[in-house]
Amino acid sequence: MKHLILASFLAAATVTGSVAAVTVATVGHALAAGPLGDLSSLQAIVTDVQAIAKTGDFAKAQTRITDFETLWDQDEEAMKPMNKKAWHHVDDAADAALKALRTKTPDVAEVSNTLSELAAALANP
Repeated sequence: MKHLILASFLAAATVTGSVAAVTVATVGHALAAGPLGDLSSLQAIVTDVQAIAKTGDFAKAQTRITDFETLWDQDEEAMKPMNKKAWHHVDDAADAALKALRTKTPDVAEVSNTLSELAAALANP
């Protein structure tokens, strides 16, 4: 499958030289990164939110999870077509974490659980 995708990109390429090499490297990196590409920036945000939530500063955790939501929404157009099932898996976990953090009085256990589930979904979309 990876070779078919790569072959499609190469067949569609109308340029040569270093631009084609960059395209091949980029495609290879995206394939190696996982079904939704490189999620490390999103994972880093979730790790931050988990650390903040452990301190009980839910206002700060809500602000940081908004950073996740913004980046997730910005990347949706690129990621969703890559693997809709994986995208929805992570999106559902993100929605649960957002809901848990944005309640009037966040429940510590629910916040911790939903953030752990979001981290797991990102690690294995």
